[in-house]
Amino acid sequence: MNMSVDQVSRYRRPGVQIDFIAQKKIPELRTGIPVFVGFGELIEQTSWNDKDKRRWCRITSWQQFEQRIKQTIKHSFLRYAVRGFFENGGECCVVVPIPAGNPVSESKLTASALAEPFRDTLNTNISPGSSSAMQGVMEDIENIDLVCIPDLMMENICHSRDSVIKVQQQVLEHCRKMGDRFAIFDAFPLGDIECQSYAHKKNLDLIKISDHRMSISGSEGALYFPWIFVQQLTISMQNEKADLSEDLVKSMAATTIRADGLAMCLVPPCGHMAGIYARTDARIGVFKAPANEIIEGALDLEVSLTYNDQAELNHIGVNCFRSSLGRGIRVWGARTLSIQKSDQYISTRRLFLTLIRWVEINMRDLVFETNDPSLWDRIKHRLQGYCYELFKNGALQGYSPAEAYFVKCDREINNVEVRELGRVVSEVGLASVAPAEFIVVRITQSASGTIAAFVF
Repeated sequence: MNMSVDQVSRYRRPGVQIDFIAQKKIPELRTGIPVFVGFGELIEQTSWNDKDKRRWCRITSWQQFEQRIKQTIKHSFLRYAVRGFFENGGECCVVVPIPAGNPVSESKLTASALAEPFRDTLNTNISPGSSSAMQGVMEDIENIDLVCIPDLMMENICHSRDSVIKVQQQVLEHCRKMGDRFAIFDAFPLGDIECQSYAHKKNLDLIKISDHRMSISGSEGALYFPWIFVQQLTISMQNEKADLSEDLVKSMAATTIRADGLAMCLVPPCGHMAGIYARTDARIGVFKAPANEIIEGALDLEVSLTYNDQAELNHIGVNCFRSSLGRGIRVWGARTLSIQKSDQYISTRRLFLTLIRWVEINMRDLVFETNDPSLWDRIKHRLQGYCYELFKNGALQGYSPAEAYFVKCDREINNVEVRELGRVVSEVGLASVAPAEFIVVRITQSASGTIAAFVF
């Protein structure tokens, strides 16, 4: 008998051969990993049409971003968003830089260019002037669960509100189709309407924000307001070598000088929020609402909201920032853009999205197995183990596992018709912390992938 450890016997002879192979540990499922889409270029990449070149990069620090991404648009918010992510506890993100053409002309930039990576590869309806080389890029990126598009709020783009809203709705549809992603959207900046009083102007601005919210709907996203003031960025040495002009450096973002001489600029908050999602995920879990958290790096708010303002906006699903004495600037809302009560909380929705990601990763080895009670028991055992960990970590309600969740995978839901289609169906019910009710997700697996649908 030949016994070896961690290697296959080199020579064989008649008899029993026993090979001990170290079992690989299942990789931990990480959450709070966003993708940032904005205008720029990969520094090491010279041709966007070269199919052998990557069109995105994964980075783990602000310094890496400065080394790998070249800013080509002076009013781009991409750098501010990524810096805000790492300032607020983010550890890893993906950047998809969108080429702006050569020579660069900001006046020709459109919202549709930022939407191109989200366009379905099966969709052949390419708009004129779009970069087909970027089509479907988002489908190829793995291990991300958040989506941010800070440059949708660039001044020359966001003035076309209908175009921005159309892209945001397209991103929500992308997240829904992928089944495991959640979008963090920025509300429009306040306008410069001339009114007789500040109160009247503020009221008109809040109406515009409400209209924006009611124009987009979906459980796979959240909207944040208002914009935040942060310290103005300087150009890195790497980018100085990229021939950025002095005018570009001076006008990268609208600057405000504080009383103490600090240069501030107004930016959309999606990157900072992505960092807060990552921070709360790492500290507690996706079932913790990313709210009542300090926004690191935020020096001031575009507008101060009263309790009544915040209550009105929160009711319709706009998540607001509030500043209070001694507590700093904090996130004061955790609602999705869904009109369904069961999907109105970010933590609840992300809990189920993470369950779907876990199933995709940890059930792959069961595809093509014989669809019989033995397989159903294996699936049920794995799902029960995952749900028990959620219960143990405080993600679910109830005093016992029986009160907190249920898992069903049997002959009743896997009848002959289902089995003949090559599918195996499981049902998982979770009593999420908020709201206090069961939400059932039906998980169907087949060789073509995993399909999840919510049963109410």
